[in-house]
Amino acid sequence: MTKIRYLSIAAFTITFLLSLYYIRDLKQLNAESLFLDHTQIKTYQKFLKSVHEAKILIVKARAINKELSEAEIHHLDNTVATLQEEFALDDFQFLNHKVLYGTLLKDQLKSPLLPLLQKESYAFLVSLPSDTPSTKVANLTSKISKAIKLPLIFGGLPYTNQLLDFYSESIKTTVFPLLFSISFLLLLYFTASLRTTLLLFFAPLSSFFISLALIKLLYSSLNMITSIVPLLMMVLNLSLVLHLYYSLVIYKDARTTIKRKTVPLFLMISTTVVGFGSLYTSSIVAIKQFALLTTLLLLLSSLLTILWMHTIAPTIAKDPLDFKKYRFCFHRHHHFFYQLFLKKISSKTILLSSLLILALGSYSFFNLSILTDVAEYFPKDSLFQEHLKELNRTLIGNPNFEITIKRQDSSDLSYNDFKFFSKLEFDLLSINSTGIKKIISPNAIIKEGNALYTGNNDLPADRFAYFALWSKVHPALADSYPLPKVYRLTLTGETLNHDQYWDIYDKIKTKLQQLDTAYQSSVDGLQFNLMLSQSSLISTLSLSFFSSLLIICLLCYFYFRNFKILSLFLFINIMPILCGVIFIKCGGASLNIATVMTFSISLGMVVDSTIHITHDKLTGIAYEEHFQTTLLPIITGTLLLVIAFATFAIEAFLPIRQVGIMLAFILTVGAFYDLFVLPKILLYTTSSLSTEN
Repeated sequence: MTKIRYLSIAAFTITFLLSLYYIRDLKQLNAESLFLDHTQIKTYQKFLKSVHEAKILIVKARAINKELSEAEIHHLDNTVATLQEEFALDDFQFLNHKVLYGTLLKDQLKSPLLPLLQKESYAFLVSLPSDTPSTKVANLTSKISKAIKLPLIFGGLPYTNQLLDFYSESIKTTVFPLLFSISFLLLLYFTASLRTTLLLFFAPLSSFFISLALIKLLYSSLNMITSIVPLLMMVLNLSLVLHLYYSLVIYKDARTTIKRKTVPLFLMISTTVVGFGSLYTSSIVAIKQFALLTTLLLLLSSLLTILWMHTIAPTIAKDPLDFKKYRFCFHRHHHFFYQLFLKKISSKTILLSSLLILALGSYSFFNLSILTDVAEYFPKDSLFQEHLKELNRTLIGNPNFEITIKRQDSSDLSYNDFKFFSKLEFDLLSINSTGIKKIISPNAIIKEGNALYTGNNDLPADRFAYFALWSKVHPALADSYPLPKVYRLTLTGETLNHDQYWDIYDKIKTKLQQLDTAYQSSVDGLQFNLMLSQSSLISTLSLSFFSSLLIICLLCYFYFRNFKILSLFLFINIMPILCGVIFIKCGGASLNIATVMTFSISLGMVVDSTIHITHDKLTGIAYEEHFQTTLLPIITGTLLLVIAFATFAIEAFLPIRQVGIMLAFILTVGAFYDLFVLPKILLYTTSSLSTEN
């Protein structure tokens, strides 16, 4: 038996080391497709086939004094040219005012449409291949910052993705180490034994690195959503370890522990898997990845943790759990908790508080706000929001809507079509919204060129003059607006949140419906598909939550075989979720791609304690045994989970921070209901259940 134990320990250690080696080069990658659902990905890819959608990095240098001198402008022109030579092999195109407008605007290099050169600032664009990784973007921005000695502002999709990668990476460099340290110290505080702590901590720590290994195997990189998975696996396995630990030190052997705990542990793992797995009903790619990973990893890591605990059981079983000897650890409070959980809350208090929570929770749910503006995810001290607003106000603006128009018969567009579209553009600008400050289109570019050639800010007199000017437009612009088959309009302005965006979209749709039936129009682009995809956040929340609730209820009913228990489960576990909804509303938080998952996750976790307590009550074990094998692991496990998730609060990235705070809050409320409300209600059901059984 000892030989088998040593072999098991060796196998676990080798698996741990191999996982650690395999993930050594695991990177963060947050592509824009991450936030789209499968339908929107196909739609967006179809859009990209009809137009060339370049990835544009925006760089703006601000003068230290009030105005840029001629010498500074000349130096910046030379710097851009030098950078172009350095990054030519990467297919980067540096487009400043001279490169972009030199042939079109003769010697007059200032453009109202793309004002790259102003008295107080100098801006340029960098067109990047669509598959440029964020590591190259980070290298590029670093080189630009070193080459240009003026204060800089960066913007554009490549820079946003770079920041997403940076803040996702910060989870690994800040939250991970802090969580490791706190978890280990808490475990030491609970066990009062360094040897025991090291043995118990090994399985959860292994689950962390195995999680990273599976993420690399399936997806090759981490993103802002999957980076949460290893943390979840570690803290959930720590909770499982505590349940097994307290039973082992009481029952003294693995066989008795497994016999007594098989059913509650099976239901505990199953319901948590259901909570995570229900998120697979979402159509958003990132949430689907999260659901698949957590489901597979929870099953795998739980099995490995149980096997590990079975392996070290003889050593753990030797630990005496004499509460009188624990002077410097958690268990010195044993008597306090022992007496505390004997107290019950009055039925009147439960009824009145539940009615209040039900009313406030229902109201809050139907009034939750959705946050889709990525700029809001970043911390204030990053100045990203401030810089983005400045770029949107003074330079290009955020590409909020992409409109494409073509003839129904697929024939080439005529000069009369261009004149008709000019009127449409005027109508769109008349919407007078912060979301539509500027229109970039062939007409807008040609009008600007014509104004500088002839002084007439209108379309040229005929088709030949129109295309003569168009032939002088830089390929970086011309390729994105593929005349004459398709006419593309880009509506730019300030970044918009969910409700603002769709209000403007309705007005745009009304304008487009007034087009002649000879034309076929559509609104598309990355921003539109992102908004369309994330509009399903409420339905994702509802579908995943209620599907997991249904399956969990069915599992519990098949085991307990009683509708009273089913009703009890519904009540005890929906109340904390409703409190979480109220917490979001009152705390000024909102639903985003990360927080939408917390309800299904927390449901799968809070139901675990309900199962353990109900199982003990129905089997009729003595309170002493119930306290030591069930209540103690619930107290310590919940404390560990709450503190672990609360560490997310130090994360500067909004979605991750809110996920941690919300989970900590819901688990706290869930523990309160399980420890104080559930025993009271069970008093009314235990006798009738005994009779029925």
